[in-house]
Amino acid sequence: MKDIFEKYYKIDNSWLPEMGMSKMEHYLCLKHFPRLERDLINSNPLFIKQGLKELAEDLIRIIYFDEMPLLSYDTIELLEIKTEMK
Repeated sequence: MKDIFEKYYKIDNSWLPEMGMSKMEHYLCLKHFPRLERDLINSNPLFIKQGLKELAEDLIRIIYFDEMPLLSYDTIELLEIKTEMK
């Protein structure tokens, strides 16, 4: 969690996604930094900060409240993710 706050402060999302991530981490990264929108997000530091902030909020919900965040806004993809995560 500390790493996310440091990345948020430095406005750095270049490390997302990275090798060795769990499936949950990978899908969280894709949720907040979708491949199709990555160029747009990276074009403005405010978009990067917003994505990192929302990622941190989801991590807080997972770590401290044991809540499962919504990993995708696409219903078909969400079903595929749930099937893969089992």
